[in-house]
Amino acid sequence: MKKSTIYLFSTLVIAESLLSSCASIIGSSKYTAHIRVVDNPNAQIFVSDVYAGRGQGIVKMSRKNANNVVISLKADGCETKHIPFKGRKFRGWAFASSLVFFTGIGGVPIPYGVIIDLASGALYKPDEHEPGVSKMDYKTYIYTVNYGSCQNFHQDEVISTPQTLIDVIYLKDGSTVKGIIMEQIPNNYVKIQISDGSIAVYKFDEILKIVKENTK
Repeated sequence: MKKSTIYLFSTLVIAESLLSSCASIIGSSKYTAHIRVVDNPNAQIFVSDVYAGRGQGIVKMSRKNANNVVISLKADGCETKHIPFKGRKFRGWAFASSLVFFTGIGGVPIPYGVIIDLASGALYKPDEHEPGVSKMDYKTYIYTVNYGSCQNFHQDEVISTPQTLIDVIYLKDGSTVKGIIMEQIPNNYVKIQISDGSIAVYKFDEILKIVKENTK
């Protein structure tokens, strides 16, 4: 068997192993999405039918599926609103870096880095030029949405509510934790900053529910 064939086979085996663990060469196959409902802080947010928060939420999203994002908003007395985002762009710098620094095994010019990143989706990102999408940094994007079809919420409440609402996590052991949710990975864990400045992390199987409550 030729050496080039052996190297190609080895590359494919390594790539399959990395992809099975959602690995990537440059960056990550996922990005962090901050979702904000600007006109209704009580709206429940769902991404692909998974609960993400109330009024605002933070979830991990697949870069490969950045062109197939659907954010759903729900509230008592209102029809569910589905907001699609179809924009996706190619990460040119990530492609170039992967091509330059991760090409060649044993002298054979195989662009294994590009192969892995294309398959994992790491070479894609949301289109920040799409209405409602903005970029915080290369791994964090903000989705700003509105619940215009929900007529049972008054604008004066929107102005005052963000200053008085806090996140409250009700745990299955009967205790509650109050603060500001910093990160929320559906069906995995929630990271919350408590009023004393400390950070706590809770697994989803420990949590009964997450709500926003008025501090007054």
